[in-house]
Amino acid sequence: MKKCKLNPDEQKECSCVVKKETKLHCDITDEQISKLKKCPLKRKKQKIVLPPIKRFIEPYGFLNNFYESLIVYKDKPYQTAEHLFQSFKTKNKSERERIQLSQTPYHAKSIGRTVKLRKDWLKVRYKMMEMAVKLKFAQHMILSQALLDTGERALIEGNRWHDNYWGDCYCPKCKKIEGENQLGKILMQIREGTLKNVSNKTIRNNNNIKKKKETTTNSRSKSNRQTTKTSITKILKKGITK
Repeated sequence: MKKCKLNPDEQKECSCVVKKETKLHCDITDEQISKLKKCPLKRKKQKIVLPPIKRFIEPYGFLNNFYESLIVYKDKPYQTAEHLFQSFKTKNKSERERIQLSQTPYHAKSIGRTVKLRKDWLKVRYKMMEMAVKLKFAQHMILSQALLDTGERALIEGNRWHDNYWGDCYCPKCKKIEGENQLGKILMQIREGTLKNVSNKTIRNNNNIKKKKETTTNSRSKSNRQTTKTSITKILKKGITK
């Protein structure tokens, strides 16, 4: 038997060999070998895995909680998601108001470190962060679309301030520590949820369009039938009178 003209890697990639057939690659002509991209049978499509977004800086700064995006919560405006999240730390109204009215997210964060923490903070902090981020994207459709545009890329909140709960610190001290990346996970969950909502809306719209078309065609057919019936009855009446 002839030896195959292709190397083992090319044999795997090319799908010319069909199961239950004795035909080998050695039966392919040299021209076909040179045009491996135009293989007689379809080659398996390789899924392209895009690199993760490891830092929430431009052009992905909108993923950061410090990104300026006005959020309205309980009829009160908050400059950023960080303002709202920090305000959740305390139940004291005056402290909440201080955080809400702070000039920058950096000030809001610094005030949040000094407030009297609510007793259940460690239990509820994930839910509070999830709420703040969800409201941010729900109230800003441009940001929601930008989040969808990240596709299936992994979102990692890389930082240098040793935050291995919300993100993944890449400083020399934290190199061996694998961050939990909770903020990144929340963003990916929101992205998946919005994608499902968009697909469901498109399906609903398509179904509604189909229904409308069906109803219009049915109504037209009914009207055509009625007109034919009336015309027939008129003709019969004329014949009887004659």
